[in-house]
Amino acid sequence: LNLKTFSEEESNDLFRSLVPKLSHFRRSGGRDHVFVWGGGFAVDGPFRDWHAFIPDSIFLMTETEFWNPYKWQGKPNFMYAKDIVLPGRISVKEAMQHDKLAGSFEQRQFTGDFVGWNRPLHAAQGTAESP
Repeated sequence: LNLKTFSEEESNDLFRSLVPKLSHFRRSGGRDHVFVWGGGFAVDGPFRDWHAFIPDSIFLMTETEFWNPYKWQGKPNFMYAKDIVLPGRISVKEAMQHDKLAGSFEQRQFTGDFVGWNRPLHAAQGTAESP
């Protein structure tokens, strides 16, 4: 969130006022709408009331881990069944190499998320430090 543009309160109020004005939003409850969120705070920084307004919309984001400074947050904002994650800070060549080497989803026993550094656990996950 660029705090020099909007405060978190102003940003949240802006989204609260704009979502009801989306002309096609009601036809599916937002399930056919895609919102793009930056890494780190994702949707929780700019639109903390998203659960009440766009819970079924698709989120496109670069970081999916449950990390931010908001102690009020009780559940992650990324839901694997509806949202899309993009790898952050990799080149097109690296993405193509990954695609070439990756097996199909049916062949994978596990999927994972690489953050790139050890972050402390979110308050909702406990108080221990991440490994």
